[in-house]
Amino acid sequence: MVPAARQHVSIVRPLDGRGARDRGATRNAARRTSPRVDLAGPRVREDGLALRAFFEDAIRRLLGVVAAHQFVTLFLIIAIEEAGIPLPAPGDLVIAFYGYRARDDPVELARVILTCATASTTGTLLPYFVARRWGLPVAHRLAGWLDVSTRTVDEWIERVHRYGFRGVLVGRLIPGLRVAMSLVAGTAEVPVWRFSSGVFVAATLYWTGWVFLGALVGPQIDDLIEPYIGYIAVGIPLVFIAIFVGRLLLVRRKKAARPHANGGHHR
Repeated sequence: MVPAARQHVSIVRPLDGRGARDRGATRNAARRTSPRVDLAGPRVREDGLALRAFFEDAIRRLLGVVAAHQFVTLFLIIAIEEAGIPLPAPGDLVIAFYGYRARDDPVELARVILTCATASTTGTLLPYFVARRWGLPVAHRLAGWLDVSTRTVDEWIERVHRYGFRGVLVGRLIPGLRVAMSLVAGTAEVPVWRFSSGVFVAATLYWTGWVFLGALVGPQIDDLIEPYIGYIAVGIPLVFIAIFVGRLLLVRRKKAARPHANGGHHR
């Protein structure tokens, strides 16, 4: 009986060792031969495609609304921007788009220009009356938000007060001063009819340039950006959100630095 047990043990142990080695080799071979499935990559790609499709659909819907009520939409976009409220897309590019759409119809081009000029004249009245009611301190504060220095505002207040209509007309054609000119004219107490006349004439000249630019180069730009419209649809909101946040942080930093500068000056 004892030899049989010993014989059984001696038989079982080699079998167990060899079986373990065989199972280990089988598992290693399975690991080497089985394809690895990367679950993170497809999921990230699917999320990116879904986000891109969302923005593309949103832009198509927006353009559909624009096409259905194009001149009302155009008026609101320009009036809101001229009031100093930032928008996701610059009004200049919107006007160029309208010029591209109306490039074969001179009457439509004229309607786009006159709509924009009227919207500019209407939108600028809000900051004009705010500055006229509350004066220089509010004009300085709002000018800082528009990234225009108080020194520039003070210089143009004197010019606009002296030249009236001509001062508003010239100031509205200078990049960086277009919106701030409403604050300047309101603080300088330029009569509203002179201010509005200057804004209307300047806006007519300014928007005419953008409308004809869109009519001339719009088809080439449309063909160029067509393959990348999805990326542009995603990128435009992100870029303008970043610009908005950056401007907000810059204004706050300038305001925080002013007390230290004044304190150092008094010393």
